Amino acid sequence: MGNFPRALVTDDAGNPLPGAVGKFYALSDTSATTPLVVTDLFGNALTNNEIVANDLGITPGVRCPGYIAVSWVSGANRQDVQAVDIVPAGGGVGDILRKASAADFDYAWLPADTPLRDIRDFGAVVGDAAATRAAIQACFDLGGATYIPYGDWSVDGTLNVTLDGTMVIGQGAGNRDGATQPTPGCGIRAAAGFTGTEILKVQRVADDRPLAAIHIAGVNIDGDSIAATGLLLRASQSTVENVHFWQCTTVGVKVQGYVSPSWDTYDTRFTNCLIGYCYDGLVMEDHSNDLHVTNCIILNNTHDGVISRSSSAQFTACHIYTSGRYNLFFDGGGSRSKFANCKFEGCGDHIVNIDSTNGGYSDIQFTGCGFSTHNQSTVTTNTKDYVIIQGTPGIGRTQFVGCNFALKGGSTIKPRYGINIASSAGQNTVIVGCSFGPTSHWGTAPYKNASASSLVHYVRGNSGLPDVFNTLAQTAAYTLVFPTDALGDPVEVNSATTVAVTVPPAADPGFMKGNVVKVAQVGAGQVTFTAGAGVTLQVPTGKTAACRGQYSQVTLRMRLTNVWVLEGDLA
Repeated sequence: MGNFPRALVTDDAGNPLPGAVGKFYALSDTSATTPLVVTDLFGNALTNNEIVANDLGITPGVRCPGYIAVSWVSGANRQDVQAVDIVPAGGGVGDILRKASAADFDYAWLPADTPLRDIRDFGAVVGDAAATRAAIQACFDLGGATYIPYGDWSVDGTLNVTLDGTMVIGQGAGNRDGATQPTPGCGIRAAAGFTGTEILKVQRVADDRPLAAIHIAGVNIDGDSIAATGLLLRASQSTVENVHFWQCTTVGVKVQGYVSPSWDTYDTRFTNCLIGYCYDGLVMEDHSNDLHVTNCIILNNTHDGVISRSSSAQFTACHIYTSGRYNLFFDGGGSRSKFANCKFEGCGDHIVNIDSTNGGYSDIQFTGCGFSTHNQSTVTTNTKDYVIIQGTPGIGRTQFVGCNFALKGGSTIKPRYGINIASSAGQNTVIVGCSFGPTSHWGTAPYKNASASSLVHYVRGNSGLPDVFNTLAQTAAYTLVFPTDALGDPVEVNSATTVAVTVPPAADPGFMKGNVVKVAQVGAGQVTFTAGAGVTLQVPTGKTAACRGQYSQVTLRMRLTNVWVLEGDLA
């Protein structure tokens, strides 16, 4: 009676065979007609004398008489298996016996609990793209952690991560192959004749939900202008850290969730990554919400640096520059996205294009960001903006707080506008505490509001950009509204006959002590002020609570709760 340890079942290409079913036969039974009795290690007979590989392609330990062969029913494979007394020495409790090569009786031990599986132990060879891909894939199919050592590891096809909790650990990412300043590192590079769309594809085989807890670190993924995509990531709560993506013909990194059924790839994090020399750098497709990108550099992509078609992305301390078209493109998405302390510079079109043509957006925020200088060799006239907001009407509410809009010294092509609100898609924009430099930095002006009469913007306290006040137009009796009427924009009343403006009582939320409202009479009809319930209007002695005449302006200030002082051109 021979004892047979757990074994990894593979096809001729070295790929594991999950769920493979096998029967034991004597080596002398060349026709495989009489299966031998197989028991587990406790002597219990197995059903139909069969052994079944688990989800990782690993069989249970069994006992069987004599020297045997195993015929795998679910694959066209016949695999010779050695009894435990003649397998290679060195195995331990719980270890797995696996084929080491295609040669008969060539086996080696694989520790079941190895923290990192070195791809070299699975047959990876620098310069052999087929063997390297098969080796890396064999490691991925076992799950757990895969170690990719220093070297230029070429592969001939897509590598698939399909199991939750998979880790890909490289010895350290280097620069792209063929760069002017190449640096050594651990690289996975597409070889000539590469087949497949992605170099690394993180997606369940069932393709029904995002994977979870994927960790990729310290690797250089190089499309070598052959592979279309460096990484397709369909995973939640995962990390990509210190990974470089270069020279992909379609996109360096694509993050994508699921539309039907709806399932987001939420809370995945990119840290200290480089994405460059691709067509598009980073693309956030549908349902890739809540992506966190920190200390990343996205550079020299021939089309767009970042494309957002999802929402709630968080970018912190990133540098995005020298894209062929836009450094940052909101293509009908991007709601609730935030950019803090990021730098955008040097591209062939608008540096940031927020376009609602393919869908609305709201609440995009830029805080402490820098915008500077187009690509002088590509943009040859002053016709491009640092930021343009355009498209069909949407919710808007884009915010720029403490940002710097600057022209680098020696630049001859100036931006047309620093911020160009080209349509009503930009309603309710806020620009506060930003620096726009001298007038000479702009081809036209630092700021443009193409539809001021229909939009409510807040532009205050900026350097190089005067405060902007929009008109709140009324033509009939009107009750003041909080907070709209207290933001500094004048309420202009245009009526041919006398019209009353009512000051309402304080409410929660509502007007409060210190609020100021400006009201102007622009029509022939006199504007009078009426106190709401519990409200007191205080006017100077000898004056009435009304505008003196056409084009008079009156300021109302709440000095105490529900007590307003009126001052200005009163009747």
